[in-house]
Amino acid sequence: MKLSFAIQITLLRIMLTPVVVWAIMRQLWGISLLLFIVAVSTDFFDGFVARAYNQESRLGQLLDPIADKILIVGSLYSLLLTNIDPIMYYAGWFFIAKELVILGGATYLYQKFTIFIKPTMLSRAASVGEMCLVIVLLCQKYVTYFFATMLLDSAVLSCCTLSFALLMRYAKFMLNLMKERSV
Repeated sequence: MKLSFAIQITLLRIMLTPVVVWAIMRQLWGISLLLFIVAVSTDFFDGFVARAYNQESRLGQLLDPIADKILIVGSLYSLLLTNIDPIMYYAGWFFIAKELVILGGATYLYQKFTIFIKPTMLSRAASVGEMCLVIVLLCQKYVTYFFATMLLDSAVLSCCTLSFALLMRYAKFMLNLMKERSV
C-alpha cells in the first residue's frame, strides 16, 4: 500500500515524538523546543497537503488526531518528569488523562458502532492550546523564566477550560449515543 505524502507527514510527527521526549528528558531545552515546533508544524502541513493535493483519506483522518495525542502526551509526560511548576504538574496530568479518555472513547465508538467523530473547532482549539502550552513550557526552560512565566498561568487556565469543555462535549455525546442505542 502506497502512503500519500500527507500521511507520510503525519507519520513523521509520530516518529519525531520519541526524539522530542528524549531531548526533553536530557533537558536539552533549545533542541526540545526546535524539535517540538517542527513536529507541531507537521500537524498543519499534513492537513494543507491533504486538502491541496486531494490526498484526504480515512486513514489520514484516523492517524492525524492519534499523532497529535501521541505528541502531546509524550511531551507533557516527559515535561512532568523534569521538575516543573506544581500548578502545571497537576494540569499536565489532567491534559494527559483527557487525551487518553478521548482516545479510548473514540476507539470504543469506532469499534462498537463504526462511528468516527470528526474534529470540531473546540477539539482543534484544545489541541492547538496544548501544543502552545508545551511551547511556552519549553520556552520557560530554555529562556530561563523570561517571558514564558508571565504566559504560563493564562495558558494553563485557557487549556484547562478548553479541555474541560471538550470532555463535557464528548461525555454528552456518549450519553446521548448510549441512550439512543439502548432504546
